Amino acid sequence: MKNKGFLVALGLVLALQGLSVSAKAWEEDFHYGLTKWLAANAGFCPPHAEAVAVYAIAPDDDPQRNALELTKRRIIPLGDVSASRIVSRWHFPSLIDVPARPTERYVCSGCDQARSIFVTAANPNQQNPLLVFGEGLHLFQDSWSHEGVPGTIGLRDNIFWAHPELRGGPLRHDADLTHLYPYSALLSASQVYLAMLTFLNRYQRYACIPPERWDDIKADVENFIEADSKLKKRRWFDDTRVMYSRKDFLDRVNLPER
Repeated sequence: MKNKGFLVALGLVLALQGLSVSAKAWEEDFHYGLTKWLAANAGFCPPHAEAVAVYAIAPDDDPQRNALELTKRRIIPLGDVSASRIVSRWHFPSLIDVPARPTERYVCSGCDQARSIFVTAANPNQQNPLLVFGEGLHLFQDSWSHEGVPGTIGLRDNIFWAHPELRGGPLRHDADLTHLYPYSALLSASQVYLAMLTFLNRYQRYACIPPERWDDIKADVENFIEADSKLKKRRWFDDTRVMYSRKDFLDRVNLPER
C-alpha cells in the first residue's frame, strides 16, 4: 500500500510538471496586455502604463513567487508551508491561513485580502507606489479567476492551492481563459480600472491625459474577453494602437492559434 501511495503521489507530481510553465491566471493577455491598455485609458503616461503592466505580471515572472514553480518544487515534494503562504499572498487571497482544509480557504474575489497589497501604495511613506500598486494588481486580478474552493489532487491538500474544481480543477487551464468566464473577467477589469483611477487621483504625477469613462471602453473590453484564439487576441491588440515592450506576450497564452 505504501508503494502504491508513493506511485500515485509521484504520478501527480509528474502531472503537475507536465503543465506548461506559462500557465498563469489570468494569463499574460490579461495581466500584461489588458492591464497596460486599461492603464493607458485611465490616463497613465505611456512609460508609467508600461511599468504598471510589467509590475502586474511580475509575480508570475518571478520564480520565487510563481505559483506553479513553488507548487512543483516546494509545496508538493517538501510540504513547505511558507511556500504555500507565498502562493496565497500573490495569487490566492483567502481569509484563512494555511494549513487548513480547502473548504475553509475559500478564495474571495475583490475582498479586502485581494486588495491587501495594492492599497498600501497609498501609504504616505511608500518609496515606490507605482511598483507596489502594479504588483498588487496581480493578486487583485487573480482573485476573480481563482474564486472558490481551491482544487485538490489528494496530496498536501491542506496547503495546496489550485484552480477550483468548478473552473476546471488543478490540471486544466480553464480558469485562465477570459472567454470561458466572461463575467469574472469583465468584473475584474472594471474593478482594476476603478483602482487605477483612484491611484491616479492620489498620484497625479503619473498621469498625462484625462481618463476615459468606463462605459465608453466597456465594449472594447468585452471584445477582448470574447476573443478565444491567439489570432483574435492579436487583432484586438493591434487595433488598440497601444505599444507594448513585450512583443511576444501572446505566444505563451493557452489558446489555439486560430
